[in-house]
Amino acid sequence: MHAPMTDHILALKRVVRYLQGTVNYGLNLYKSSTCALTSYTDADWPRCPDTRNADAEYRGVANIVSEACWLHNPLFKLHYPLTKATIVCCDNVISIYLFENPVQHQRTEHVELDIHFVCEKVALGHVRVLQAPFRYHIDDIGLPLIVFIDFRDSLSVRPPPNSTERVY
Repeated sequence: MHAPMTDHILALKRVVRYLQGTVNYGLNLYKSSTCALTSYTDADWPRCPDTRNADAEYRGVANIVSEACWLHNPLFKLHYPLTKATIVCCDNVISIYLFENPVQHQRTEHVELDIHFVCEKVALGHVRVLQAPFRYHIDDIGLPLIVFIDFRDSLSVRPPPNSTERVY
């Protein structure tokens, strides 16, 4: 806001156009037959060399696994226990390999606790760390419309269902 540029104005216009086209959209909650939790993590920011390393990916996966473990308790108390392993999709192949085959390595000493935490959950069958499908590797390119709509629908952000009530 202190130094707006043309790119900022264009981005603002794009957001306003999107909001105008989705005025009736909202967060709709529906009963689901799914009893599994799937999460995605991508720890790096485009064109940011400080976040493009395996350590950031390890910590990202560990944070997701920690949040998933926390979610198990309230869901259990709501009589909706998660019976399947939590799927964690990560785009870093090295991280996935390390969680499946923990090897002491000089470069992983300072993230050892994160690695062992996730490895323990993997060994117990509570978590599966998989490679994210290629269509979700969107970090350095614009988000394709079909993927955006897919993400939006997966969050249950959609127009309200047609009402079956009669309006008098």
